[in-house]
Amino acid sequence: MSKFNCYILLTWGPRHGYKTTEHPAAQAQLRNIAAVIRGGFQQSRVVIAASDYTRKIHGPEDLPGLFHYLSTARLREAGTGLVMEDFNRIFRACTPGGKRFVLEALMEYGDLLTDLRTKMRLEQFGRSAISRLVREDMKPLNLARRPHPGSPESRRNQTARARDRSRAARKAHSDKLMRDLLALRDELEGEQGKVTIDDLVDHANRAGLRNARGGPLTYPTVARALRRGKGGAPMG
Repeated sequence: MSKFNCYILLTWGPRHGYKTTEHPAAQAQLRNIAAVIRGGFQQSRVVIAASDYTRKIHGPEDLPGLFHYLSTARLREAGTGLVMEDFNRIFRACTPGGKRFVLEALMEYGDLLTDLRTKMRLEQFGRSAISRLVREDMKPLNLARRPHPGSPESRRNQTARARDRSRAARKAHSDKLMRDLLALRDELEGEQGKVTIDDLVDHANRAGLRNARGGPLTYPTVARALRRGKGGAPMG
């Protein structure tokens, strides 16, 4: 299985509280990387080898993760290069005065850096490509396939989400009904002693308790709710 070491640059979203792989900004980049790499290498594994979080880049010192990896990679064997989904992402975050310093520092490692937007190593960029890379704010990549709103996959996803919401709503209603029935049973037992399920069904319906569909409670519904609660169901 092929292994691809990638670099993730985070410039928005929360700085703390997320693992890099779980950060929304990182996930967007990883989807793009996976879309490109797995298009040519079906058996591949993408690994985050370096990452940085910075809102603004004034120079190489604002990208410590990237340059630490690159400097140590120089000491290793061939094949330890780094893949980034879009070099322009770095320069979009650079201050005007910082672009030249960052470019000069990156060019020292041009043989180790691969840009997936162009599928080229930085050392292969010509003068016009570098000028465009540094000066233009290119539109962010969005290579990962997303289901079309009307596609079967999209409809299946919508159905699954609706099913999950319905299941959660039913469980919430069942939990509340169980608590209400247990409270009503305890109240009735305190007033009149033993309470049968038939008694509880009658009092619950008169108290306005309803099943998940909004209808009156029945013996099986009440018995089932009580079995879920503490103390079990009253007999009778």
